Amino acid sequence: MIGKGYDISPYGISETCINLARQWLYECTNCLGKHAKCQLIKPAQLPTRVIDVEEMRLYATIPGDAGQYVALSHCWGGSHPVRTTIDNLESHMVRLPESLPQTFADAIAVTKALSLRYLWIDSLCIVQDSKEDWSSESAHMAKVYENAFVTISADGAKDSFEGFLSAPSRSIRPAKVIQYSYVDGAGSETSRNVFVRQRGKLGLMLPYHDFPKELSIPARNQRRQDVQHITRRTEMEEAPSSRLSTRGWVFQERFLSPRTLHFATSELGWECRSICTCECSTTSFRPVRKTSLLKYWLSDFRPDTNHTYWRTELVREYSRLDLTVPSDRLVAFSGLAEAVSRLRPGDAYLAGLWKNTLRWDLLWCVQDKRESKRLGNLVAPSWSWASVDGPVVYPLSRRGSKLKWVSQRFTIEQIDL
Repeated sequence: MIGKGYDISPYGISETCINLARQWLYECTNCLGKHAKCQLIKPAQLPTRVIDVEEMRLYATIPGDAGQYVALSHCWGGSHPVRTTIDNLESHMVRLPESLPQTFADAIAVTKALSLRYLWIDSLCIVQDSKEDWSSESAHMAKVYENAFVTISADGAKDSFEGFLSAPSRSIRPAKVIQYSYVDGAGSETSRNVFVRQRGKLGLMLPYHDFPKELSIPARNQRRQDVQHITRRTEMEEAPSSRLSTRGWVFQERFLSPRTLHFATSELGWECRSICTCECSTTSFRPVRKTSLLKYWLSDFRPDTNHTYWRTELVREYSRLDLTVPSDRLVAFSGLAEAVSRLRPGDAYLAGLWKNTLRWDLLWCVQDKRESKRLGNLVAPSWSWASVDGPVVYPLSRRGSKLKWVSQRFTIEQIDL
């Protein structure tokens, strides 16, 4: 059966894109249809500072200020975007600069199009050269994303200046036109056009932690059968990529946000605690929508006794992501740990490990010594995986495992804790 196609506009701010985003938001925030794992939207405390997109200035909130706001998840890139500093804070409270980086301007445009007034962007809403402000605001970073009405993920933008709504960041493959004719009941011949386009792969990639093109999908997801058919080189080259999804800070931003709008290079995507979907599949007859492996942990997930997911999914995936400042290894993970602590009542978080599963959490090793280096005790204790800059793995992640793990110092044939 051939379903009715959905026109994918070359502009991410087009009426079709915004109407689709509004539909996703409405269904998710009202727990309609497939959104059984989502929660009804409630008024949330606004962050310390937000951008008022109507007056184009920073707004300093007061306790009790509640409302809906958008959070931006983006890559800064090699050069610093416009920032709020001690010197310009007062002027930013009156009016933001006319010329903003394109990624910021695009986020403002989307916020307005969704009929929302407030937007949170880290470099503008946190005083960047104030250690006191940074320390205070970073401690509340988890709440910023957890309470956001929606998070904009600027996957199509490589930095703050590139933007994500228009070409070249958004590049839509043109549809093929197939002409056909038929004879109706009256004997008249009529010609029509059918527009055919390739289904995008964003919907298949979004459930996973990242989707950079340079990584082999089968190698990353050997146990996930639903993407095994993406194996040919040409298909891999056409798969969506996102520099943003390879960044360490973004891991917890995506984890904590209840709903995320992905502005990828080829189409718009949606990710919440119930489903992942995209523009190209919004009218398809495909009955199953995949669930995000990140947001899943904060929905109806019930962990096993040893909390295996912490080691095999969260630590392993996070450890291979990039951090501009390696010493942020634990800081960029702290919001996620705070959220997970709700799944672990009576437990204690210990620099990337947990007291109740410490025997298992200590059994990590580096994936490749050539790609790893010690960060020093100022970052994390030597027994923590966070003391190493580089990917780590847990070879033994199940009780009574018979896997043989050989290192330079010792061999473990079997373990039963």
